[in-house]
Amino acid sequence: MTKEKVITMNDEQFRKIKLNRTLYSAKRIGSSEPEYFLDYKITTVRYLPTDEHYDIVREMFEICDNDPDNVVNWYNEKLVKILEHDLKILDENNADKDSIRYERIQKCRDDTLHFLVKRGRVIPQNILTEKQPEKESDRGSGKTGNGVEEKHPNYKDLGVVAQAIVEILATVKKIKHNKLNEKLETNYPDLDVEYIQSLSQAFRDEAKIFYKDEIGHDGGYWYLKRPDIYAKE
Repeated sequence: MTKEKVITMNDEQFRKIKLNRTLYSAKRIGSSEPEYFLDYKITTVRYLPTDEHYDIVREMFEICDNDPDNVVNWYNEKLVKILEHDLKILDENNADKDSIRYERIQKCRDDTLHFLVKRGRVIPQNILTEKQPEKESDRGSGKTGNGVEEKHPNYKDLGVVAQAIVEILATVKKIKHNKLNEKLETNYPDLDVEYIQSLSQAFRDEAKIFYKDEIGHDGGYWYLKRPDIYAKE
């Protein structure tokens, strides 16, 4: 009878070995006191018995039956979950989405998810949030009970500047921050808008919900998650 494996590594322990990067491959060499290699493409970390976090890395391999593929999948899925948690905390504290820290966490999360999907992994919602997936009729889904996509319920709360930003994003699909400011000045001269340092400045009060649900930022580009819904007919 196979003994059930007990996973004891908590998030605090895991944070000691992760480098905020996608893990692309892993390797174990030896048996009694093996060496471990974690390859992040940019750098490869070698763990020897004398290393500070050696026991934590060894436990990770044991959790995954010393199978390199299992280690890569387990590591990246746990990394995504932790990064999602970090982004949630930043959002709750109204952190600037233009900040280097926010962009770095978001990029790592997106790159890691993309890598996992390429490996054929199915990423259920509970891996990201540790809760049941929201129903499509919940806030931010953009769908009614019959499955028809509609504009976000907080679209009506947007001010004139926020509406102008949405119109621009619906047209260009993706745009750099400086270019977005240029288009605001050129295409909407009557608004007399000063340079917007952070896009969240234009989305206040209830409009913040729209901003979080419908606007994305990736690799320095702003975009609408559902541009076709907001494109002018």
